[in-house]
Amino acid sequence: MMKKIFLFLLGTGLFISCNNNSSDTKKDEVTKDAKENNTASKKSWSADEKKQFMDECVKNNKMDDGSELKVNQICSCLLDKAEANFSSYDEIKKGGKNAEYQKGKEDCEAQFPGN
Repeated sequence: MMKKIFLFLLGTGLFISCNNNSSDTKKDEVTKDAKENNTASKKSWSADEKKQFMDECVKNNKMDDGSELKVNQICSCLLDKAEANFSSYDEIKKGGKNAEYQKGKEDCEAQFPGN
């Protein structure tokens, strides 16, 4: 009799444990879907905006030694950050969120030191 009670309690514990994990998995899936939908709903920059941004960035960050690779790496990094934080290149040109833009620039320059 004691063995049956033990098995029943063990089985119940396993069932409850498995049920909680599936609930957590569903929560994770819902959170992941919400993040993906939020990212997808953001307006992406046009190819022309990206080109304008890169051209201006490279022009304003030319290095004395002529090393374009590092400048292109920094500008590409900064473009990724700008696209994530600004709805358009025009928003940057108008001076919107200057502190965020400057922080992104500093982060990218730190990733590719020597500029």
